[in-house]
Amino acid sequence: MESNLSHETIKINQEIYNGTLEQPVELEYQLPDYYPGIFKMLQFRLEPHICSCRTSGDQIIIDGDAIMKLMYVDEENGFIRTINQNIPFSKTMKLKNESEETAIFYSIKTNYANCRIVSPRKIDVKGSLTISLKIQVQTDEMILSNASREGIELNRNSVSIISDQIWITRQFGISEQVELDPPAQEILDVRINAVANECKIISNKAITKGEAYISVLYCSENSNVPIVKNVTTEISQIIDMPRIDEDFVCDVRYDVTSIDSNINENGSILDLEADVTVNGCAMLSKNIDLVTDAYSTECEIKTTTKEINSSSVKSLVNDTLVLNETIEKVRFSDIYDMCVNIFDLSPKQESDGFSFTAKLNIIALVNSDDDIAEVYEKTIPIEFKLKKDIKNENATVDVDLTIMNISYQIVNGNLEIKIYAHIGGFIFCNEKFATVSDLILDDTKPKEKSNSALMLYYPEHGDSVWNIAKKFCTSTKAIMEANDLEDDMVINKVMLIIPIV
Repeated sequence: MESNLSHETIKINQEIYNGTLEQPVELEYQLPDYYPGIFKMLQFRLEPHICSCRTSGDQIIIDGDAIMKLMYVDEENGFIRTINQNIPFSKTMKLKNESEETAIFYSIKTNYANCRIVSPRKIDVKGSLTISLKIQVQTDEMILSNASREGIELNRNSVSIISDQIWITRQFGISEQVELDPPAQEILDVRINAVANECKIISNKAITKGEAYISVLYCSENSNVPIVKNVTTEISQIIDMPRIDEDFVCDVRYDVTSIDSNINENGSILDLEADVTVNGCAMLSKNIDLVTDAYSTECEIKTTTKEINSSSVKSLVNDTLVLNETIEKVRFSDIYDMCVNIFDLSPKQESDGFSFTAKLNIIALVNSDDDIAEVYEKTIPIEFKLKKDIKNENATVDVDLTIMNISYQIVNGNLEIKIYAHIGGFIFCNEKFATVSDLILDDTKPKEKSNSALMLYYPEHGDSVWNIAKKFCTSTKAIMEANDLEDDMVINKVMLIIPIV
């Protein structure tokens, strides 16, 4: 006799890669004729950015820039000068299988950066970048959904899975005019940090809003004392995301990949043009019933099982953090400018959320005791917490931390720093389930049944109706109806009537 099985195909989110790629950086740079020669190097750093990350067939193609920033004292009059140079790179990684439904989570950091002054007009740059990649694909899994033959009992377990995932990356530009008072003679540095702190979903589109935090370091005419001007401006973008609707949760991240700046003739207005890469990842979670066990009250049955790795979105992270750090007994009394970076972010799940450890890199342009500009750099460990109500022990967090702005002061010889940062991403719950994918009934091996129509049974506390029904080769429905049970678990140790069907 046919068992009349029904199957269905479900989408499962599967991680196919989680690792790092190394990208070397090398450059021999000759100063242009209009630049004064180098007398003393104050500061050198590489700022890496990923401009695009895309799939092509079975390959991941990553294009980016490492922005070289050199600040030095010139040999002509001792003024502070800067050199900015883009060093483009491209990285390709081959995937095992080609997939159209690919989501890529990435970040990039500088491992090391060295600058050697070969001559007053020539430098040699060597460095290394680390690209962290996590790649997920949607795969099809065939599972058993129903068996309509009389006598077949199916045990079901409701689980939450990510049933759809949309990942998209786009570029857009922002423009801003910054008034400089006093007027600028030399622009030393321009930094823009962009944060997407709001995302509204409508049909097939995500409307994002955020802020760009602009910091301009410059010198005015006939002065070598750097001045900082900070400006905040609102930005927004509409992203086309086919299939998305209000049931999705969406995380959006901004990354400023390039900045062009020009000052007017009298130095009072700075025109800024910046390219911003926006990455959007939207996920849809839904509950499905997995058949975890099966038996027949009529004959022997053979089941085929498979393991399903279930991942679902527990919550969306979109918070602002305020981090306070103090460095004791610094040997300077005045700070012209400061920038900070947070890297090596490592989460740990706790009872009330997640704790994080990271490293804070501080780079400050300071005034030394002999009135000469110097660069102070220090890396310190930091800790902070993200409080979330998470009951699942297998929860994981995938977040990105973006510095919005900072404030600092020297109090009693100690450097006090306050950092305003945005943390955004997802908290996932991960489970493994064994599900029945197929079953075969053997009509040649009928079940042996008791001659009694009813039996009495004293279950143990916490025993399940399913296990009892399977033991006595009867149906769960019959046991629950005969004993007026509303739940599968037997809470109290009472006598049960077991109807034999």
